[in-house]
Amino acid sequence: MRRPTKVLKFAEFTEISIDRPELTADLRSFPVDRYVLYYRANTGGIELVRVLHGSRDINWVF
Repeated sequence: MRRPTKVLKFAEFTEISIDRPELTADLRSFPVDRYVLYYRANTGGIELVRVLHGSRDINWVF
C-alpha cells in the first residue's frame, strides 16, 4: 500500500498542523487532499483520533 507524501511529512513534522482547542483538549488537525486528520501528539508519536472528509461539519462530529 502506498502512503501519500503529505502523510509522511505529517508524521515527521507534526508542528506544521493546526491546533484545535475549540474541539477538544490537545487536538490538532492536518489536511491531506480532501480529508482532514485529527490527532493528538504524544511522547511515542501520534494518536490518530479521526479522519474526516473536508466537507464534513466537524462541530457535529466532535
